Amino acid sequence: MRILTFVILALIISVDVLSQDLIVTNDNDSLNCKITKIKSDFIHFTFMYNDEVRNTLLSVSSIKRYQKIFI
Repeated sequence: MRILTFVILALIISVDVLSQDLIVTNDNDSLNCKITKIKSDFIHFTFMYNDEVRNTLLSVSSIKRYQKIFI
């Protein structure tokens, strides 16, 4: 039972880590990222920059569109 629980947990975590989201700004810049929170005025996201994980946010008014689980 422990092994089954571990396998299921590992699968759930790996899907979340591998999923990519997309943000397109009004300047047509594409950001491959992980959207962590969507609020009425800001979208919070995580991305890689120079092998470093960074957390930031953008104003909804500066975003043309966004897509969760972009493949």
